[in-house]
Order: sequence, then C-alpha cells, then structure tokens
Amino acid sequence: MAEASTYILAGTNKLPGSRPSIRSDNDPGDYGMYKYASLPTETSIRVLDVLPSMSDSDSVVSCEFRVIDLGSTGHPAYDALSYTWGLPCTIYPSGASLPSAKEAEARTNIVLVDGKVIKVTKNCVDALKQLRSLLHGKNIRGIQSLLKLKSHRIRPIWIDALCINQAEDSQALKERAQQIRIMRRVYSQALEVKIWLGLEDCYTRDAVRALLILAELPKKAQQAQPLNLLDIETYKTLDVDHISPDMWLAVFAFLHRSYFRRAWIVQEVAVVKDPVLICGAIVLPWHFLASACYFMKESRWNADLVEMLTLRYVPSVKGERSLDDDPLFRILAIASLRLKFGNLGLFKLPPAVTQTFRLQPLGLVVNYFRRAVCGKPQDKIYAYLGVAEAKSYEQIQIDYQRPVEKTYVEVARVIMLAAGNARLLSFKEDRSMTGARDLPSWVPDLYVDMEPHPFDEGDSNAFKVADDEPFEMVTSDLQQRILTMRGFCIGTISAVARFQRYNISSLEDLDLGRQPSDFEALWRCLIGDKFDGQTPAPPRCGNIFSNLVHQDLEKMHLTTMLRSRGIPTRMSEFRAADEEFKRAFAAWQKARGEQFVSQDLLFARRHIKAIKRSMDLDDVALSDMKIRINTINERRTLFRTREDQLGNGPRSIKENDEVWVLAGTKVPYVLRPVGSLQYELVGEAFIHGVMYGEACRTPAVWTDISLV
Repeated sequence: MAEASTYILAGTNKLPGSRPSIRSDNDPGDYGMYKYASLPTETSIRVLDVLPSMSDSDSVVSCEFRVIDLGSTGHPAYDALSYTWGLPCTIYPSGASLPSAKEAEARTNIVLVDGKVIKVTKNCVDALKQLRSLLHGKNIRGIQSLLKLKSHRIRPIWIDALCINQAEDSQALKERAQQIRIMRRVYSQALEVKIWLGLEDCYTRDAVRALLILAELPKKAQQAQPLNLLDIETYKTLDVDHISPDMWLAVFAFLHRSYFRRAWIVQEVAVVKDPVLICGAIVLPWHFLASACYFMKESRWNADLVEMLTLRYVPSVKGERSLDDDPLFRILAIASLRLKFGNLGLFKLPPAVTQTFRLQPLGLVVNYFRRAVCGKPQDKIYAYLGVAEAKSYEQIQIDYQRPVEKTYVEVARVIMLAAGNARLLSFKEDRSMTGARDLPSWVPDLYVDMEPHPFDEGDSNAFKVADDEPFEMVTSDLQQRILTMRGFCIGTISAVARFQRYNISSLEDLDLGRQPSDFEALWRCLIGDKFDGQTPAPPRCGNIFSNLVHQDLEKMHLTTMLRSRGIPTRMSEFRAADEEFKRAFAAWQKARGEQFVSQDLLFARRHIKAIKRSMDLDDVALSDMKIRINTINERRTLFRTREDQLGNGPRSIKENDEVWVLAGTKVPYVLRPVGSLQYELVGEAFIHGVMYGEACRTPAVWTDISLV
C-alpha cells in the first residue's frame, strides 16, 4: 500500500488543475450533438446498450438507446447505475496533487449514443469504461473471483446523466420532473443496481480486505467493545485476521468516498433487489459493507477509529470536512430501509436497528439524511419521495422551474399538515448555518447541514411539552410565509454561556448553584435528558458527568502550565495556572452545592481523586457520555431565564429572547419578538422541568402568535 502516515482531505475550493483537452481524451470527430426526443408515455424510460470497444486503444464509449415502458409486463430486463457525478474520492495521500472538483463536475467528457455526442462527467465515463470491460469479459479480477459472484450478463443499463435529458429548457425540465416521479420504479424494477464508487486508489484494496474481515464479526460486537482495535491480540481474541493501522486508514478513506454522501443513493439503494459495489475492477456485494458497518457501530470501534486518526493524522488534514463526519449512520439507515422494501439480501439487521428506520413521514426522512449532498436545492426533497410515507408528500409538485424559496415554504406547509404537528420547527438549523435564501424564520433551509441534532428526534421521543394540545396551523399572506400558532411564554432569557470542555468556570454567567436543582438541571440539559436509549436519563448519569469533569480538572493544572515554549519557568506562570485550577474547582463545588471547605490545591486534587474512586465507572459509560455531550452541544448554548430555569438552546440565542410552549409540540421553542405578537423562530430548546408536560398542568393563557 502507498505511504499512509499522513493524508489530505480534499476540499471543493481548490484551484482547477491542468487536464488534457477533450480531443486528447475522447475525440468526437465530426459527430453532432444528440437531440432527445420526447418519451412516449409517463412510464417510459431510456436504457443504454453499452457496445464493446472496437480495439484496445478505443477510448470512446459507444452506446445505443432503446425506450422501454415500465408499465409493460414484457419489457426487457435492465440494470441501473448508481454513482456520483463529481470527484469520487475525498481523501488522498500526502503529497498527491488534488484534482479539481469544479472540473470533475463539468459535463465535458464525450459519450457516443446512436452515433451522436452526449457530454457527461469524467466519473460517468470511467464507470462506462469499467462496465464495458465487465460486461464484455475483460478486466474482471480481485474480490469478485474471491467471492464467486455471478457473472455479469450483458443487459441494457439505465444511467441518469444519459437516459434523462439534462438540458435546462422547459421540455427537458418537464421530462426530468416526470422521471423523478417514477424514480423508485426505475430502480426497484432493475434486475441489478451497480454502485460505481470510482476508480481504485491506493487505499481501495486494503479497505476491502478489512471490510471483508469486519463483515464476519457482527455477532461478536459486544465482545469487541472493550478491545483495542490497534492491539494485535484483539484480532487473535476475535479469531480473525489482523487489521493494521494503515488498513484502518484505508477503511476510513473508502467510507468517505463521495458516493456515500449523495442524497439520491438513499432511494437508489433502498428499493433495489441486488446492489453491488464496483470500485475500479473490484466488485463487492452491498451486504458485506452493511455488515461491516454494523459491527463498527455496535462495537464502538468507529469512535476508536476517529480517535486513532485524530492522534496520528490530524496534523496533515486539510479541507472542509471533519474527521467525525459519520458515513456509518447513512449506510445503516439505508440498510434498514432495504428491509422495509423486502430487500434482505444475505444480511439481516437486529430488530433494535430495523425499527428505527421504517418508512417515516417525509419531514423525518429529510432530516435523517440532512447532511447528504446533492446538486440542486430542490433535490433535498425530491430525492426522498420514494422512501417516505406516501401520504406525507402527496400534495408536493415536482417543479424545477419554481423558485427554491417557494418550494421550501410549500413543502414545509405540506409536511406539517400531513404530520398533524409542528415537529418540522425542530429541524430549523441554527441561524449561523442558514444560507442566503430568503426564507421565513420557521422554514428550514434543507440545503444546509442540520446542526445541532434536534431534541425532538421523532415518534419515539418521550418529550411531550404540549403534545396533547390540538395542533392548528394557519399560513397567511399571499405567499403563505406567515405561520400562525397557539402558545404561551414560559420564560425570558437573561443569561447565556457556552459549555467548554467540562470547565464549569466557563458557565459563571449562569450563576450555577443558585438553585438546589442546578446540578441535575445542568447535566440533563447537556445530554438532552437521554442516555443509552433511556428518556429521562437514569440518575447515574450525574455520576458519569461528574467523573468527566473530575478528569478534566485533574488535567487542567498541568495543561494550563504547558505553553507553546514548553514548561513554564517563571513563578507567575505557575501562579496563573494555580488560579485557573482553583477557579474551576470552586465553580464546580458551587454547581454541586458543596461547601467551600478548602482552597488548598493539594486538598482539591485529593478530593477529586477520592470522588472518582468512589464512582467506579467503566470506560464505555464515560465514552458514551462524551459522545452524547458532544453531539447535543454542537452549535448550542446554555441559558438561564429570569424565572430561574436552566436550558439548552441554539447558538444564536440572545438575552431577552423568549421561550414558548406551542400547541402540538414535544419541545419548547426560543422565539425573538419582532412586533406585536410577531416573532422569529430562533430554534428549539431543552428546559429542565418542563419537558414532560409540566408547563401545561398549570393554568395558562394561550395566545395566537405569528411566526414570520
């Protein structure tokens, strides 16, 4: 394998690199451009017959179109291709020149169809060339023969970039909308779906070998939890071949290929009978990947992998995507959806996983895959229509000619009416994430990432702030941009503070310890009152959180003394470190309601160690608590209200924002007054003491307000 001690994460803002001209790559000669004819019926599609190459030097891919009707029982069998248009890889060895994302996404490469030219992206041409080799008996090697897969029969294939007219004129846009309406049928009726991940790179072979090892281990996930993935003895214990650190890096690079971030793959893979992964000349059944990912998740080795990469490779990381971007969630969610469509393959997920991702209303499905990417903002909705509950999107019209803002407003209205609740408000991103689109404050910008993770996670959520109150939604004005709802205010924000690495002194503005319940309120706010699948979180979480704080306090005295120039040599630096430690320790004592029995540093350290020993917590619980706190507090801020409530809300909240209970909701929301009974939605919140309907048990004056 190539040197893997460092790697580079590709961004999308790199300057275009040099590339040969089209004629030096695929020479179209005097061929004219292909002109698409209208499809005869609403269930008609085009499929391609990929022709064999005329010679070994033939770089131009030639195909022939045929039109088939999915509504006809006699149409010929066909395959379908699932792939990404742009760069297939995101991770490259250090020193490698980064390809241009802009160039990779440009449709400048030549394919001949019926003797005419259609321009597609480079990755599409690479896929066609490899398929040509596979279909016509060339270049088949490696993993395919190892797994004894069935031979690739010559069948026509459906590829979106070629089989759908990609022009921007009205006729092409109308055809595209119609094809999206039947997209689920296109893939579900395909005999086989070939998933093209791109050409092989220096990581591919090691990654596939490791995934095949991991695919043997799902039943040993619990046994593997306490084991170290870097220890050779671990693999002897599990009775499998050793996976080296370089192989783990290869797995990380493989799972972070661009394909696994695409929005459209959710439908393309979930509804198909027999998907196979193709990476260069390597062919791997989907169920091996799903099985390996399930083991990594259940064994918690995925978190260990991220930690290992952080320690070994972070100094060389460049680009816009972080190490903790988790493709396992998307892969396992798709695997579970496949079960709903009856596509079990050779791998079956446990009921605890399969119950999570049954067909859900469109709003929930969109939010599950919020971080997936697509080329057009509308596709963040259209891509999921085939895998959502039908009644949740029946009124949505597929229309690429309508402005994105109008589409998003209309979809938000349809989703809430179909769901019969206002849960969509919880999917509103923090204002720091909102794009440039002119949307009402209550309409999520679905094209941007959903951060933070919502407190209202769906039907299984135990919160019910005002869930029993009837939901009534009224959208007013001609463009339906104003949303009228019933609710009442339960508090006004008086102080905000951002939680920083278990250093309680960073929360001084909240005056923790003023109320006897502050300590419990604090840790429940930080984990959203959910831990290890339990809501409310069990009381032992208070001890787990305390242990994490104590660990940080132990490290603080040393780490604050270590400066960029090394260990401090001046007494003033020692004193500054001591003062910071004493300040943090005093803040922690106050938050817990303890007496300030001593300000002596030696006593403080001994006190912390004694408390830690008395808790006797396992490393798994501590790791799970860290993950939960990091997940919940991404782009969130703690706050206190004038009514002395502690809460956790969006990063962009300000003093004097108001916390409201709205009819038909599971969580409270932070609203910003902008006029008489008019508010902007800032985002959802968690407030200790109101999450289980307490606020509605006392008399309240419900008021109609407008969200703008």
